[in-house]
Amino acid sequence: MEEDTYTGSVTISINVSAPTRHLWLHLRETRLTRLPQLRRPSGEQVQVRRCFEYKKQEYVVVEAGEELAPSSGQDVYLLTMEFAGWLNGSLVGFYRTTYVENGQIKSIAATDHEPTDARKSFPCFDEPNKKATYTISITHLKEYRAISNMPVEKEESLDHKWNRTTFKKSVPMSTYLVCFAVHQFDRVDRISKRGVPLTIYVQPEQKHTAEYAATITKIVFDYFEEYFAMDYALPKLDEIAIPDFGTGAMENWGLITYRETNLLYDPQESASSNRQRVASVVAHELVHQWFGNIVTMEWWEDLWLNEGFASFFEFLGVNQAEKEWQMRDQMLLEDVLPVQEDDSLMSSHPIVVTVTTPAEITSVFDGISYSKGVSILRMLEDWITPEKFQKGCQIYLKKHKFGNAKTEHFWRALEEASNLPVKEVMDTWTKQMGYPVLNVKDMRNITQKRFLLDSKANSSEPHSALGYRWNIPVKWTEDNVSSITFYNRSETGGITLNSSNPAGNVFLKINPDHIGFYRVNYEVPTWEWIATNLSFNHKGFSSADRASLIDDAFALARAQLLDYKMALNLTKYLRMEEDFLPWQRAISAVTYIISMFEDDKELYPVIEVMLMLDLMKVNV
Repeated sequence: MEEDTYTGSVTISINVSAPTRHLWLHLRETRLTRLPQLRRPSGEQVQVRRCFEYKKQEYVVVEAGEELAPSSGQDVYLLTMEFAGWLNGSLVGFYRTTYVENGQIKSIAATDHEPTDARKSFPCFDEPNKKATYTISITHLKEYRAISNMPVEKEESLDHKWNRTTFKKSVPMSTYLVCFAVHQFDRVDRISKRGVPLTIYVQPEQKHTAEYAATITKIVFDYFEEYFAMDYALPKLDEIAIPDFGTGAMENWGLITYRETNLLYDPQESASSNRQRVASVVAHELVHQWFGNIVTMEWWEDLWLNEGFASFFEFLGVNQAEKEWQMRDQMLLEDVLPVQEDDSLMSSHPIVVTVTTPAEITSVFDGISYSKGVSILRMLEDWITPEKFQKGCQIYLKKHKFGNAKTEHFWRALEEASNLPVKEVMDTWTKQMGYPVLNVKDMRNITQKRFLLDSKANSSEPHSALGYRWNIPVKWTEDNVSSITFYNRSETGGITLNSSNPAGNVFLKINPDHIGFYRVNYEVPTWEWIATNLSFNHKGFSSADRASLIDDAFALARAQLLDYKMALNLTKYLRMEEDFLPWQRAISAVTYIISMFEDDKELYPVIEVMLMLDLMKVNV
């Protein structure tokens, strides 16, 4: 572990589907140490004429001395490649980092491969739809232990210094999920309801800080096995806290890796917010053991099938373990409202977006894939009902188990479960950027328009084949009774809500609890009525509604669709507000207004003090 390099060899079974002389594999930074060896299905060796790099696409190309005939079934070619790689210099691929234990510096080596870094660890077909089984062996110093995706099959002593640990053959999985680590950590153990070993590996001095995550892991693991009606697919699940880790966590199948702050919680020293972060990140990675690992997106353009789903279900998982946290409401605060700001900018992009290069792939690990994914799943679940949504998820996982899928496959599963036109509706939310604002006239007449924060921006750009119109399940309440009216994008004249009060003098709350991924703009008299009623009886609106109304009003004012005076008028009731959600949105809105004066050195401090004092006054 003190060396900067490692060596290895890989033998790959390759099914050749068409005649070729060239085999293209991914490899970056790691180098081959000798010419690869290639054997026919019969075992006869095939001459390898040369091996060369195609660095632009991070390929290494093996050129055979003759054309390779197509193979089929179990008759595969065997390609063996020997290589050497670096353990230092970055936090991706297979890398080493250090920590201090009892005053002594110790080392740990681990992998981080998502999205395109398995090719840095070893030569491979580094694409998510190239699933394969893996049998991994690691030779390591005797004082260290090796772990990987699968349980240990055997451990051998090679000499007085070295051991070799061989792991059981894996299920079919994508390269980015392959993981191994060499460590001297201690362990904290739990057993799932079904008897699956759940283990956390942690520095010995931090062992007590892994207890909370271990407890959360068991509760959430058992919940997801029941919710998805599908057993976890591997014989064990390990989690490990890495001292230096480039991302928050990584869902490697059977061996989840974490940044220490996202797995370890000390009830004596950590802030309470750390506890929720640990629970949320653990739940997020556990969701991936189904959405992402058992079923993987076909290509990175559908990344949201992994990340949007994990981000949505993490709230359900944590809610199972910590019911008093009201995680359903926190979706609004953590994901829906923040990403609505991002998605109303011209720099946004559709959820499903074409990507080809490693840089483009990395770029879609953003708020659109994660938080907008959460937002539209939240809307979709409410529309088709939670029961049918759950059934659709179960159908999807069962149909595509150990395989790959595209967004349309998920829509089909939900259509089978609900008998509703899910694809027709949801394509308008995933294949174009942005979202609509619903303009309400006479309490019940609704038209839609693309919402942009920049009032001068061209709302038809960039081009969308869907014309920036959406199929919307419009939810509304009248006298505490909820209804859904479907707004088809082809209805250019808008829709009219079928109220039981035809006179049009009863307030209809459009988008209760901000369940839909859109904003609502009422006429000025209606906004005034809302402000007055908030002041008289703010609890006549739910906490989520109050946060939604404040957020919508300030966003509309920023887009010059509503006067700021009207938006600020909504905050007058805050002197009576005791819930965090509305306060957080009000403070966020006022903070933005203050930031707009930062360049004015004279006016900025005056505005800052004035607005903050106003907010303080309403809470006196």
